[in-house]
Amino acid sequence: MPSSSRRSFLRHTGMSFAAGLAGGSLTLPAGAQPTPAARDADVAERILKQMGHPPEALRLKDGIARTKSRALGPFYRESAPFRGKASPPFAEGQALVVSGRVWAYDTRRPLPGALLDVWHVDHEGRYSDGDGDFRNRVRLIASESGAYEFESTHPVAYPASPEFWRSPHIHFICTSPGYDRLVSEMFFEGDPRHDTDALFHPALCVPVARETIRGQPLERAVFDIILVPESSARGG
Repeated sequence: MPSSSRRSFLRHTGMSFAAGLAGGSLTLPAGAQPTPAARDADVAERILKQMGHPPEALRLKDGIARTKSRALGPFYRESAPFRGKASPPFAEGQALVVSGRVWAYDTRRPLPGALLDVWHVDHEGRYSDGDGDFRNRVRLIASESGAYEFESTHPVAYPASPEFWRSPHIHFICTSPGYDRLVSEMFFEGDPRHDTDALFHPALCVPVARETIRGQPLERAVFDIILVPESSARGG
């Protein structure tokens, strides 16, 4: 959905949540569309080849190869810890809280217990190696109302190659029984690097709210995720 539609959806979702608390239910707005998968699988493979890295760099551990619908790129690592804070204590960078809700596209209801895997770069544009160092990597379990939240620092832009810069983004994997596994990314509205990032998708862009708490600046972003039923359940 266009970024303006996503903003409207997020505002609508917030109002629906408040109304749902009062009425004892939560319902996805009728016009909401499934969250699109990130488009970077094939592009990342091409870039890696240009940089001299083999396509196998896109494979997960234990020999599980990515499929065309999975846009993991080369930096995903398994077994991130379950916790609510991704960045290390006293990490440099702008403090950021990301929250949202996981929804089912078919039932229009939240998906309690959905599993999220989240990762992003630090203030210097580096991913952790995931080998005992899980900086800026977390896993989360959605609440009974499909809600999730984590704290980290705002990721920065970084060069994937000399000719290709990535704008700031956060990677997500979201799974729930009976629904297609979603691999996607969240981008930040207004970042000047969107124009230089061939993988940027406006439908995945959310606004950033800024506030000050006890004299310290804090950013907040809301990213709701909408999953579709498994392909087999749809006859695909």
